[in-house]
Amino acid sequence: MASTGDRPWMGERAERRERRLERPMLVVAALVIPALILEGAAVRVAGKTAAVVLNWVIWLAFLGELVAMLAVVRDRRLYLRHNLLSIAIVVLTPPFLPALFQSLRALRLLRLARLLRLAPIFRVAFSLRGFRYASFFTLLVVVTGASAFENLEPDKDYFDGIYWTVSTMTTVGYGDELPTTVEGKVVAMVLMLVGIGYFAVVTAAIAERFIERGQEEHIAAVEAEASDDLGGQVERLTTRAHELVADLEALGLAVAAASSDRDAR
Repeated sequence: MASTGDRPWMGERAERRERRLERPMLVVAALVIPALILEGAAVRVAGKTAAVVLNWVIWLAFLGELVAMLAVVRDRRLYLRHNLLSIAIVVLTPPFLPALFQSLRALRLLRLARLLRLAPIFRVAFSLRGFRYASFFTLLVVVTGASAFENLEPDKDYFDGIYWTVSTMTTVGYGDELPTTVEGKVVAMVLMLVGIGYFAVVTAAIAERFIERGQEEHIAAVEAEASDDLGGQVERLTTRAHELVADLEALGLAVAAASSDRDAR
């Protein structure tokens, strides 16, 4: 995150408030996904009501963040100029849009742009350390998905749920176990996304391991080459030193002979 010197329109108080709001707003942005799923699926009235409530909560959260930041920044005009996305979310995605503008509901996907601030977390996720966390999370999803399948689908037990969850997450989908309810299909879509994401993490972790090994071998080769070069340089310097010593001894003998000649005369 940029400092006050990089953003003179903010001020220390505004930056402190921005840091406090960062995590809650990321959670709010992530709620856009279940809200759109509930709204688009043929769910019961309770599901539609939950989608409407989520939509209002999300929009009011973005509106509240914008108002709260405008109350503490040094220069409101510059803040608005550098936060056009927040303005677009508040102005273009209110839940009270008339029927004429219902096609603009897709603009609510703008709210997901806030998740781009999770890029540093994604860099950790697609690593060997992230692989361990992803494996644990995926295991929890398998257990939870199996329980959901057992409860949502008639005449199914927990083992059927495990089998269906694993086949769905690995995108095998034999077809012998299928969700028949809308809720079960929603769970299936979530499992597919988690499964694809998990295997992406596995692939990235393997690639990172090969890259690290290649880097280690390259560093070892460079160090070995440098060591050889250093040894050669030391040997050449030693030889040169011996030559200089021999030259000095020869010069000393010549000087001594010249002195003897002068003394003899």
